[in-house]
Amino acid sequence: MFEIASFDEAVDRSWSLFQRKLADHLSAMRNDDILILEWIEENTVDGFTPWVQFLLWDDEYLRAEVSSNSYLAPRYTLAPEAENRLCELGWSRPTRLPRGEPDDGSPAFFLDKEQRWADQLAAMTVSTLREIWSVPHPSFVLPEIIGTLEGSDLAADTVEVEPAPDPSHLDDDTAVTPSDPDQLRNLVASTVEKALGFTPEIDDDGDVVLKLDDQPVLVITHPDQPLVRVWVPLLHGVVGRTRAAENACDLTKRWPGIRFTLDEDRLNASIDVSGNPFVPRHLVDALDQFSAFTPSVDARFAARFGGSRFADGLPRERGDVPSSAPTDDGTDDDGDDPGLPPALMTLIHLDPGGSGSLSAHEVASVCGHDRDAVLEYLKITQEQEISWRESAETARGEGDSDEADACDHESRAWARTHESLRSALRVIALPDAARTAPAKPDQTELFGEPTEQATEQTVFEANITEPPDHTAKGTQ
Repeated sequence: MFEIASFDEAVDRSWSLFQRKLADHLSAMRNDDILILEWIEENTVDGFTPWVQFLLWDDEYLRAEVSSNSYLAPRYTLAPEAENRLCELGWSRPTRLPRGEPDDGSPAFFLDKEQRWADQLAAMTVSTLREIWSVPHPSFVLPEIIGTLEGSDLAADTVEVEPAPDPSHLDDDTAVTPSDPDQLRNLVASTVEKALGFTPEIDDDGDVVLKLDDQPVLVITHPDQPLVRVWVPLLHGVVGRTRAAENACDLTKRWPGIRFTLDEDRLNASIDVSGNPFVPRHLVDALDQFSAFTPSVDARFAARFGGSRFADGLPRERGDVPSSAPTDDGTDDDGDDPGLPPALMTLIHLDPGGSGSLSAHEVASVCGHDRDAVLEYLKITQEQEISWRESAETARGEGDSDEADACDHESRAWARTHESLRSALRVIALPDAARTAPAKPDQTELFGEPTEQATEQTVFEANITEPPDHTAKGTQ
């Protein structure tokens, strides 16, 4: 969600802001400057409340120390598990007692780092305060500043919301966390305008509408979640869902950054860009990917899926407009679907690969035993076969073996469908011949009835699990 949905999220944001301000303070310290962070509760005669302290020495090194059991009041005593966790966070164990012989270590948990590692020390400090002593909020931490930075405001309001950046002056690599959908939409629109060099069209929902090549592209901002989706409708009227799914998988391999989805008879493509935080460069990269991809969405691409391009317009639905309404080129449109004939589409659905799973009689039945219709379908399938074969040769000439293999697969499928239609035409045009064709006799009939002496199974017969299918072999 864009808004802070819970108290925990508000606390996390406050700690993040405190960590950044602490890192800035440590980076600004000068030689012999000291910073002590104490829990705001009062110390007792039994010991101290937890603390973390820093000292800059030798002009470039920070000594950071965390209170050990030698200093802590009994109620804050560190269990062995907590001491182990401090070591996991990066702190070194105490090397001596407070009154012991001085050494290079410390009676507290400690760490020496160059000042340039201030960000790491700040992260370790926040983790220590939150995990080891369960400090609920940065407001419970009391800073004591000694040295050149006295008077600095480290304990300023940690829930202050930073002002939203001006989208027009935003760098492409700057990460921004938008506070609401409107701010994210403004960032998206500004990024697209800056990348393309013109002001894009904005629809009623506030989403960006544009064209890459001749392909419609929508940049959609989610109404509730910090998410931006670059969405491109590619095809409609796709036939043969199984074959289309295989083709979509092939596209995913060739364009791994783009997600291709089948929605009923439509093929869409999309790329999701995170809006938390939003980085303009990520959206520009997504548009660049589609700029490289969309030129390939041509007539050959549509034929591969047996569909029509969205860029060429949607088929009109019955009742939407009069059937005599003029098309974009000024001609009359009779409202017919420019896709494949319904009976041929049915065949492709029932036998997507043209594998011959339908008999000639079944194919004839799907075609309504209409001779003229079958002749039309034969013409269409032959044209498709030739078109795909030519596309395969073109792809090979361009060195695209994957595309050539896909086109060959389509060409063979159309060729098999063509043969199925020819068989159906024979059934329709020569019904008597099909009905009187003699059936192939069984092998036992060729040799007459078995005698009583031959009723027992021979060794040769025992080794045969089932008779060979000569009809299948002949067909192959």
